[in-house]
Amino acid sequence: MNDQERIPKWHIITGSVQGAIHKSLVIPNQDAIGYYQDVPEQLPVILSVADGLGSYDFFRSDRGSRFAIQAAIESGKNLISDFPVLTDSFNDIIRENFCRPFANLWMELVNKDHNEDPPDQTLVESTEKKVSFFLQNTKGEDKDERKKAFLTAYPYSTTNITLIATTQYLIVVQIGNGDVVMIESDGQITRPFLPILQDIGVMTLAIPQCWKLFDISYRDIHSVDLPAAIFLSTDGYSHSYEEDFEKYMASVFHNFFLTYDKETIQEGINTFLDRITNEGDGDDTTIGILYDAPLIQKVQLSFPEDIPEQEDPVDIQSSETQNAEKITESELVCDADFRKIPSESRNNEEVSRGNSEEVLSSKCDLTDLFEEISEKSDLEGVKEESHYDNQYYEDSINKNMNNKKVT
Repeated sequence: MNDQERIPKWHIITGSVQGAIHKSLVIPNQDAIGYYQDVPEQLPVILSVADGLGSYDFFRSDRGSRFAIQAAIESGKNLISDFPVLTDSFNDIIRENFCRPFANLWMELVNKDHNEDPPDQTLVESTEKKVSFFLQNTKGEDKDERKKAFLTAYPYSTTNITLIATTQYLIVVQIGNGDVVMIESDGQITRPFLPILQDIGVMTLAIPQCWKLFDISYRDIHSVDLPAAIFLSTDGYSHSYEEDFEKYMASVFHNFFLTYDKETIQEGINTFLDRITNEGDGDDTTIGILYDAPLIQKVQLSFPEDIPEQEDPVDIQSSETQNAEKITESELVCDADFRKIPSESRNNEEVSRGNSEEVLSSKCDLTDLFEEISEKSDLEGVKEESHYDNQYYEDSINKNMNNKKVT
């Protein structure tokens, strides 16, 4: 779909909400999101989402996720201003020229925060045993230095996905879980990275030499079109679905793009995400979207495989029993290799199917959604900025918690 007369208009929509479980446990939103777009509706754009780990061990992960946004955007701006010459090993070049500076800057911000506001010593002692376990086989003269750095960073542990889009290239990097979904210019739904299973180790920025662990996707725009829309989301979104997450998300937002202008969608995004977390996984839920407004109007969605319609489609989970189980699960700490404990309730097909028809109806009724939004004049966390301080979290809860371990 190459229309030489079409002028791209790159819009950004961001939203983040505190998870239903975190609200019940009085834990702050540990997700963060931010972006950079110097000229409205034009490239370059840097968009970044981060998800702080939720266990009590990571008692400063909400700070860590915010630092990740700041570090990603600053490092992305440096990359754009001085982009290296790419060779066949472009992954290594991006890793060295973006991922490594990003990780180092994040660590600088963590060290600064740690020194200016030292954590309670009892919290430090509780994490030191785990850090020692991780590094028990570490060798070399810098062993003690690496242990000290990891001990400092461990409570700030966070995942991250960052998108850098220019008129010459598209770069997406990811460490840890979360999802990247794209609507291509021909309507195909694609994912540059395979979804991370819930029961495998979660990589974070706190891990020593984490820059070696980033997944990297690079696209040369001279040979391949930019997507019509790109979605970055924390795993609270996808974990609220049993299956076909990318199909549901792309379809719903494509409908939004066809029906509403950017301002209306931005105004209502947090209300929409509240429904996701309340009726689904219960985790903090964050999404960042970059889309070409004129192009998305022309796109007709198509999927890699035809998925037949079901009489009882499985969509977002909804039940008080599931939420209660999730609250219990969230109180468990991560084990020694950052693994998340899979929820048995996610496989409870009887419960999910029994509620799916009602939930699907409420999710896709856009008129009802935005009528509901129009009645709320004071939506929290909805604002337009073009800098990394456009992050969403619960300030009042952060102050009350003083960023310390919940008891």
